Formats: sequence, C-alpha cells, structure tokens
Amino acid sequence: MRPDPSMPRPAISGSPPPRVRTGGTVNAEVVNDRAKLIMHRIAARRLARSPDELIAAAFRVIRQEREAGPPYAYLDEWEALLSQDPAELRRLITQHSPRLTWLRSTSPFGRVLGLTEPALRRRIWRLARRGLELRRRSAGWPAGA
Repeated sequence: MRPDPSMPRPAISGSPPPRVRTGGTVNAEVVNDRAKLIMHRIAARRLARSPDELIAAAFRVIRQEREAGPPYAYLDEWEALLSQDPAELRRLITQHSPRLTWLRSTSPFGRVLGLTEPALRRRIWRLARRGLELRRRSAGWPAGA
C-alpha cells in the first residue's frame, strides 16, 4: 500500500526498513507493522525500568526533529503520548489500533533505544515475518492472504 499523499511525510529516523522478500507468504507491510510493534514492546519493557530517562530522551529526539524540519502533526501527537503516565504510555505504544500503528512508524523510540542498526532491524523484521507466518499457518490461512 502506498502512503497517502495528503498525509505529511514523516521524518526518517535511522535506517530505512530492510528490503527482504517475504516469499509470498505474508504481506510485507503487515510484517513492517508487526516489526514496529515488536520494537515498541521492547521500548515498553525498558520504560518499566527507567521511564524518566527514556521519556526525556524521546522529548530530545522530538525537539531535534522540530528544529530540523517542518512541524509535522505526529510530533504533537508524540509529545501528548510522552506526557502520559509511564504505565499509560507503555499501554498506548503497544496498542492495536490503526492510529497507533501509524504513529509507531514515526516513533522517537527507535533512535532513543538504538534500534536503528540495520542488522538488528533485519533480525526483528525476520522475527515478525516468522511470527505472522506461524499464526497464519495455524489458523489455516492460505499463503499470501
């Protein structure tokens, strides 16, 4: 699915997503969304241990993005999320909803947690693909569905 041209283009944090073939078993966009969810589950776990440090770092990333380019609406949304109680923030960043799925693609946590290294991103992407393939097979879905 191509991005909606009417939506503001998010600033790219770190490396581009890995270019890996899915072998026709699962949709690459669904795998990308799942990989971002995995990364945010990592962020949620780390927020449980040191919320103040991570939230402050995420605010710094947002401030840098504001200074570097136009004021995208997602920056305001991330500031609002980061202003929540840490427990609520953990719940929200791992929530299954179209809005949070979109917001995870513009997250400051990738840079904050060092999840921008291409080799690590490929490993997470493969893990997401494997999990979706297993889920689809166990549900009896046809390949490519």
